[in-house]
Amino acid sequence: MKRSILISLALIAILIFIAVGFYALKIFKNTANNSSGTNAKKSEVKMVDGVPKLFIDGKEISSSAVNVYYYPPQGKNHAPAYNDAKWLANMKALIDRAVANNTKLILLNVWWSDLDKSTSRPKNIGDNFDFAQLDAVFSYAGQKGAYIVPIFTLFPFDPDWWLKENNFPPHNTGGKVCDFCETDSAGNVYNNASMNSDIAQRDFGGFVTAIVDHYKNNPALVGWDMGTGATGEDGYGPNYIALKAENIDNLPKFEIKSGTYTDYSPFFERKFKEWIKKKYSSDQKLQAAWNDKFVSLESLKIPKPAGMFQNEKSLPPVFPDPTDIFALAGMGTDGKDNLNPRGLDFYEFRNEMRQKDREYYASLIKNNDPNHVLLLNGASDDLFSQAFNFDGVAFSMAGTVDKAEESRYYYTVTDISKRAAKYQKLTIISDEHVCDGAERSKNGECETPDQLSFVEKLGKSVKCTGGIFAPAFGYYDKEYLADKSSWIPPIWFSDKAMTAAKNIADYQLSGNCACSLASGMYSENKCDSSWMPGCEWLAKTYESFCNVKVQNNKGSTSNGQGKCGDGTCDQIEKQSGMCPQDCK
Repeated sequence: MKRSILISLALIAILIFIAVGFYALKIFKNTANNSSGTNAKKSEVKMVDGVPKLFIDGKEISSSAVNVYYYPPQGKNHAPAYNDAKWLANMKALIDRAVANNTKLILLNVWWSDLDKSTSRPKNIGDNFDFAQLDAVFSYAGQKGAYIVPIFTLFPFDPDWWLKENNFPPHNTGGKVCDFCETDSAGNVYNNASMNSDIAQRDFGGFVTAIVDHYKNNPALVGWDMGTGATGEDGYGPNYIALKAENIDNLPKFEIKSGTYTDYSPFFERKFKEWIKKKYSSDQKLQAAWNDKFVSLESLKIPKPAGMFQNEKSLPPVFPDPTDIFALAGMGTDGKDNLNPRGLDFYEFRNEMRQKDREYYASLIKNNDPNHVLLLNGASDDLFSQAFNFDGVAFSMAGTVDKAEESRYYYTVTDISKRAAKYQKLTIISDEHVCDGAERSKNGECETPDQLSFVEKLGKSVKCTGGIFAPAFGYYDKEYLADKSSWIPPIWFSDKAMTAAKNIADYQLSGNCACSLASGMYSENKCDSSWMPGCEWLAKTYESFCNVKVQNNKGSTSNGQGKCGDGTCDQIEKQSGMCPQDCK
């Protein structure tokens, strides 16, 4: 009897030991999966003297940032791959260089196709993720006092099993139809999801959730950056990447045609029909609103481009959009006034679908991780004014070496940062400054002295308005540029560029520094003595930050420059086609 009791007790002890062991193993696995460490930090945006500031554990971060343009090597111009040892070595070198120049925020694309090793749909998105390389980056950043901001973009690097399952290009042949691929009015099917797609939200949302769960307790995490739309920049296509993707082999190539709009996917057609039915409820109401006795709720389709404008023979290159910051900055309108009732309905519907897409991902991330800031990619009042919970915006601006374009760039960037501050939103502004081939051939550097001077002034001005400036750099190696051109330089290619970045990071704010810098730009470009191309933009910046009125060389103020209805067809109006009354 005693022996039987002893055996029973021994068995119970063994079972308890096994249970404790499994529990300990589970805790260990959860800790490992969360890549947590023990010193997770909280980030937040606070308003200080009227401008938004980033704080980490209660300490203000005045650093600049760097935006790493990394794309998986599915095209001929990108290297190395995520699972390559050189990928990690390059990333560590970038962190070292950045920290040495007082740049502690690292914005980095995290691609679904890199991490997901599944060959078919897994039971749960995230079951077969390879975090090893990314874990090493977070660990190294933490050691060096740097912080990571992962960037989520559902385009164009998604796992092949998912692209095949949903008939994304190039898997949409032989009669296969992609239900929710963004599609233009000419029938071209793009390799990105339609706005507010429930399938994309379910699956890409699973990817986002897996990343947030894994890193939300990591001490090197400062926040998240989420981008919706074709290029993760809050916009609809057709877009420059989908149409001119020579360096990304898995994308279809299409000829750019003016007046080709999106989205005409089967999914979008269904949703538009539902939206119209809800708005009008009867054929009679729809026919009266559209002034069309033949249209009906059952036979309704998204109107063709020519049927959405008051002047059907004059179509702008792109469909009017409240996120078109260049049109709004240059002309004070996105072209909405040229739409007829059909077009206005499509305009309203498209924007509502985008707002729902933004809100879905913002809520997904913020509900899962309320302790870190969330940035949304975009730069418009339409985004700033959204009621759901997010902390700021991030956006990239294409660089130029043209003086007049630099002036427009300067006004647009500083104005966006200023307007975001009114909504108490932080801005991180990435600058894609051009890698000049002649300069590289001459002295091995990408940037001209004028470029670097402009970038430094721009970065300081962004800082004065409460924003964070982030030079953008390609992730390929220096050797890649030996015999090739590039639209942006590789990682910290030029020591002079690093010096400019450090000068921005070290810049101390004092007084109305935005006004001082704007007035300096105005004078340096001789706008106070001769009215050169671009001076209208510098004048607008000067007026905005210094609360003054300036006059051009004809004695008039700058306020009338570049506005629809002023009788002048300027370069922007001519290119956009959005002010036909000025460009007859």
